[in-house]
Amino acid sequence: MRLILIPGAWSDQSIWEPLAAARFPEKIAGLIFIVAFLPENGKSLLQVAGLDEAAETSAIEQNNGLWPPPTKEELMDQPFLSESQKHYLLNKMVGHPGKTVTDKAKIHEGALDKMPKFYIGADFSNSIKANPVKGSINFEKLDGGHWPMLSKSKELAGIIKDLQI
Repeated sequence: MRLILIPGAWSDQSIWEPLAAARFPEKIAGLIFIVAFLPENGKSLLQVAGLDEAAETSAIEQNNGLWPPPTKEELMDQPFLSESQKHYLLNKMVGHPGKTVTDKAKIHEGALDKMPKFYIGADFSNSIKANPVKGSINFEKLDGGHWPMLSKSKELAGIIKDLQI
C-alpha cells in the first residue's frame, strides 16, 4: 500500500517529513500541499511566513503553549467563506501546539527528491515557486482562500482526483 500525504498546514510538517517521508519513502506516493507555507530547512513557520516572532511566541506562552486560532475578526475578513462556515470554524477551531510553528523544519536530504509534489492554491508567488523543497512542485490553481476544503470543497476534490500520482 502506498500513501498520499496531504499536509494542510505547516504544523503537519513535523509529521509528514521526518516521520513518514524520510523513514518510509517507498510507502509514500506523493505530497499535496493545500494553501500551505512550504517548509524551508532550518526555518520555522513564523520565519517563513514573515510573522512577528516575538509577538507570536508571547501569544503562545499566554495560551498555555498553543498558537491561538484566528480571531472572530480575522475570520470575518475571509472573503471565500460563507457566514455559516465562519461560525463553524469559530466554534470548532483550537490552537496548534506552539512548537509546530516555532520549531525549525528539518528536511532530510534526499527524502523528497523523487516524490511527486503538488501545491494547490492561488498564491504562486516567487517565494513559493522558489522554495527549496527538493524536486519540482506542480502547481494547481484554486482560488478558495485559506480554507478551500470548506469554501471550494468540490473543486478541491476534483483537482486531487485528477492529479497524476
